[in-house]
Amino acid sequence: MSIEFLRNHARVLSEFAAATTARAALSPEDFWLQIAAKNQQQAAEDAIQALAAARARETGEIDKQEPFKRQLVDTERLD
Repeated sequence: MSIEFLRNHARVLSEFAAATTARAALSPEDFWLQIAAKNQQQAAEDAIQALAAARARETGEIDKQEPFKRQLVDTERLD
């Protein structure tokens, strides 16, 4: 996937997660909404990590064949 696609995908997922989290904060008794917010937050974090990994591979910071530790790869701001 291209860097631009991953950047846009991560941005959109982050926006959805933020909106759902805000709605969940207003309805703490809604179990399914709480789960949806957590799932969307995780999906956004995963997309940001995929973007960071792709950027690191593109710039040669990590070898394309070598696995990397996600917590060691820097992420960029999406806004």
